[in-house]
Amino acid sequence: MASDDREIDDAGARLEASVTSLAKTFGLTPDERDTLVRIGTWHDEVQDLISVSLGQAFRRDSSGIDIDYLTAQSPVIIETMHNEMLPYRDLLGRLGQAELTEAVVALCLGGDVDEPSVFGLQLLVEAMSPVVPHRARVAVEYLRGRVADRMGSGLDAETAFERALAFDPQWVPALEWLAALANDRGDADRALSLLDRAGVSPDDGLYRMLVKYRPGNVVSLQRNDPCWCGSGRKLKQCHRGAEPLPLTTRASWLWHKAMAFVQDGPWRSEIFELAAERSRYGGDREMFEALSDPLLLSAMFIEGEVLDEYAYTRGPLLPADELELLRSWNEVDRGLYEVEEVHRDEGLLVRNVLDGERVFVPEVLGSRDSYVGMLFVSLVLPVGDATFGFFGGIEPVSLQHRERVMQLLDSMPDPFELVSAMTDRFAPP
Repeated sequence: MASDDREIDDAGARLEASVTSLAKTFGLTPDERDTLVRIGTWHDEVQDLISVSLGQAFRRDSSGIDIDYLTAQSPVIIETMHNEMLPYRDLLGRLGQAELTEAVVALCLGGDVDEPSVFGLQLLVEAMSPVVPHRARVAVEYLRGRVADRMGSGLDAETAFERALAFDPQWVPALEWLAALANDRGDADRALSLLDRAGVSPDDGLYRMLVKYRPGNVVSLQRNDPCWCGSGRKLKQCHRGAEPLPLTTRASWLWHKAMAFVQDGPWRSEIFELAAERSRYGGDREMFEALSDPLLLSAMFIEGEVLDEYAYTRGPLLPADELELLRSWNEVDRGLYEVEEVHRDEGLLVRNVLDGERVFVPEVLGSRDSYVGMLFVSLVLPVGDATFGFFGGIEPVSLQHRERVMQLLDSMPDPFELVSAMTDRFAPP
């Protein structure tokens, strides 16, 4: 068998395996499953067309790709795919089912897809847009939003999701994504309203967090002042009756937003690799718990430099003071801290062993469990108003491992090196 034939067979087998799994996950009907196969095939064809236009193995090597050149070639590729889709108008109408559209997202954007795959879906969506019947237009706009977010524009994503709701005001995936983006904006009331429309339970983690961070009553802004949300409108025209919580309170909210971005982003294989290392002395249960481990997620965010991606993609949505705070976090390295003073129910005075800098951290619960001389690894980040907080977990360090941990942190470890070293303490005696 020729190598090209083998590649086609391998691609077909991979697509079939992915569709079979996704059909089960999303509960697709046989017709919806067939639609997913067809769209997956088109997605592969788009990438093949791009590969030919570039004269390189587009899907196998995303390095050095000229996006400007691809953009110039896009009309030809879109027209080619559009003509192929014309006989499939009724099939594309099935995208009006939210479960099928979510399966398309999982197939084309799920896991660790690279920029070429995302660009391929963007062209595919533009090719299908004139063909899709009205009942499925909501799906086209939703897919545009998902592509925009993956390509780094939270603002464009937000606009696309709003357009999706113009076609179907109760389209749950768009409601949930707009709620997530309203969360980034710091607009808890709007996010909660969107989640209510989507039928999300008040027991949902995001819902509970948003309730906690609802703005309080206005005490300092006048009705003609610019609204605190950054919209440019006057308070009386926007968020009249509410103003944001102090930055020192919202800092933990910002951290939760960032960790959600880490968990939902295209770093699945890295997170699973870190979780496997974090749970190397445990079993399946420990592996599952490790997927949300504070050290693991913060390692991806700080040492893995996802912070830069978050600032680029969602920064334009964040309140201005939160964006400034986020950028200040990029200047902080993880440290090895020694507790010098314990002020019960107030906080801790700690010294960074690496540079000798001392800082008082208000920490009620931590002050009850800590003791003078205690060593631990953590992130001590500014939270506004010359105040600091602990983030990314507290990793105890024994005195005998002090020098080794200092050397590790001095070496600027990558996420895996950090998680691996911090997991050694779980080794059986």
